[in-house]
This record gives sequence, C-alpha cells and structure tokens, in this order.
Amino acid sequence: MKVLLVSGVYPPHIGGPSAQTHQLAKGLIHRGIEVRVVTFGDSPGQSSFEGVPVTFLNGSRRGNWREKFTKNWQVYRKLYQIIKEFQPDLVHQQTAVANLALYTGFAARQCQVPSLIKYSSDLRWERSQQHRTEQELSYTDRFTQTFSRLWLASLQTILFTLFNCIWVTTPPFQTQLQQDLNVGTDKIVLLPNFIDLSAFETVAQDRDKISSQAHQSASGLFEVLVVSRLKPWKGVDTCIHALAELRDLPIKLRIVGHGNSDYETYLHNLVQTLQLTQQVDFIGQISPQLVHQQYLNTDLFVLASNYEPFGIVLAEAMAAGVPIVASDVGGIPSVVGDAAVLVPSNHVHALAQAIRDLFVDREKSASLIAKGRQRASTFGLDQGIDRLLAEYNRLVQ
Repeated sequence: MKVLLVSGVYPPHIGGPSAQTHQLAKGLIHRGIEVRVVTFGDSPGQSSFEGVPVTFLNGSRRGNWREKFTKNWQVYRKLYQIIKEFQPDLVHQQTAVANLALYTGFAARQCQVPSLIKYSSDLRWERSQQHRTEQELSYTDRFTQTFSRLWLASLQTILFTLFNCIWVTTPPFQTQLQQDLNVGTDKIVLLPNFIDLSAFETVAQDRDKISSQAHQSASGLFEVLVVSRLKPWKGVDTCIHALAELRDLPIKLRIVGHGNSDYETYLHNLVQTLQLTQQVDFIGQISPQLVHQQYLNTDLFVLASNYEPFGIVLAEAMAAGVPIVASDVGGIPSVVGDAAVLVPSNHVHALAQAIRDLFVDREKSASLIAKGRQRASTFGLDQGIDRLLAEYNRLVQ
C-alpha cells in the first residue's frame, strides 16, 4: 500500500502534532507501507527525515491578495502533481489546516484517490481564540472574526464532503459531526490520538524507585508541572493564580512551553505582581525528545485549559506515572476517565483545592497513578497504527 501523508507541520518543526505525524510515518513504513509526507517548509523541495521522504511546499508568508492567490494555486497544483506522480492508494490529511486540507481534499477527489482527514480541533473555535476575549477586539476586528468563523464553518462542511473518511479523536467531536454538521456515521471513525509513550513509561519505572524513598521531589518541594503552548485558552494564568492560594505549602510550579509573546509577557508580569518569582520556573520550549525528562521529579501534572480537543500531554503524564488535575472541558474527560481529578475551567479556587488535596492525600495520588498508567496504554503508538491500518484497508477496498 502507498500512502500520501499530508500535514501542516512536520520535523524539523518542533511540537506535538509534528512529532505525532513523524511517528505515524515511521510506524507505517515499519509495517511495509510506502509513505511520502507533504508539508509546509521554509524552502520548497524534497528531503528525507530519519528515513521518511518529505516534500516541502512553499510555506512562506503571503502578502497581498494576489500573492496569496498565486501561492495557494501553486500549492494546489503541486499537491495534484504529487498525487499523479506518486499514485498513492490513499491520501491521509493528518492536520486540518484550513487551506492545505481543502487543497488536499480537492486534489484527491480530482485524482479519484480515497482520502481520510483527521479532525481533532474545531477550526472556528481556534480562530476565534486568536485574541484573549471578544471584549478586547475593535468593532472592525469583531466583524472580521465573525466573517472568519462563518467562512470556517462553511469550509469544515466542504471538507467533510470532500473526504471519504473523517477520523475524530474524541466522542464530543463525533457528536458534533453527527448532530451539528450532519455527517453520516458511515464516514466517521472514532480513534484516539496515539503516540510513542515508551520514554514516558521508562520515566514511570524510575519514578517508582524515587517514590519508594520520598513523597516529594529531590528539591524538597512539591513540584507541579504544566506542559502547554502558552496561549490564553490554555489556562496557565489560572494555574498561577491557584498557586497564590497555596502559599502555605512548599509548592513549585514549572511551566514548559512557549507561544503567544503577549501572553508570555502577561504571565511573567502576573508572577511578579503576585510575588511568586521564587515559586514559578519558566522553562520555555524544549525538544519533544526531551519532554519526558520533565516528568521524572514531578509530583503533579496540571492542565487547566478553557478548551481542549484532546490533550496528548495527558496521555504522556499518565504513562509517566504522574497524577493529574485537569479542566472538565472538551475531550479531557474522555481521555483521562477516572484517572484524574477534574475541576471547572477558569475556577481558581477549585484548582487550588484539588492541588491541596493531592498534596495531602498520598493514597489518592497513588490511585490516580495506577489508573493512569493502565489507561495510557489506550494511546500507545503500535495499537493506534494497527487500528488506523484497518481503516486504510477498508477505504482502499
């Protein structure tokens, strides 16, 4: 079987979606599938990354509308040409990047090749959250945002018509497709995100040795870890405010990730305003290959998002044997099940209380760890690729 794997991001770009796509490509190749990846890059052309053949499309920023039209047309024509030359049995759109997904769907349909798209985030919601709140927008910006959401709603409807199969990662997205967007059940496959968790499982084994000696980390503090893009809807500021309510406890907050520069500045200023500079460490962005190391001396993982389609970091935390407190929103409940403490989003006191409870209750923490390690296997790479291959085979028959 030959699969054309199209993704908006891919190594050397750093990030979870990029790493997941690369692991998927390598896993498919290991199973005898001929794979070619198409993605955006700074310089168009062909290359290879760890044995995976990659074609980079022109990912440079578009200027005026004529330049945008010209470059978008070039991207579509290149995709069409690649499909004609490679002659894949299946086209798999791994990330629902608006324009790229549209061009992929049209090109696959024109070439009469079966196609699958992974749908793991509502494009309308993400576009609306480019600003922190609607109140911060000017009237003109609000009009533009409203128009953009209407366009993205239409775009998503077109995408679900173009592609033969839609892979959704959580039950809420499945319900949304069926009820809100009128997508037939025969086109939908429910399959969770999957990733190579072996490094995190090794961390869990090392943590067993540490926890048998002491409840807290080697620093003598209760280490709370946040791994997240620094975007307003990720709720990192909620974590910082919660820490301010826990001054009586020896707690340290470690924040891994980067993102919106204005929001990062806001977070740093918030820490200073609340006089928490000694209790908060900003680690910044690190390579996906090194993220697992952050879980070794961690007592608690927190994801306080206001919106979260899935949250692959939750699977990583569970595999690493770290108890979790997370927001009760989006796909989070279906990912963690009963292996985490769930709190309302944007609720500082509830988050602080949940952290305090797990600081005190070692038995509850141990129970969450055990449940999480068992549940993490659901998101393992090998099992996920096997299930995805079954869908591939069904589509190409």
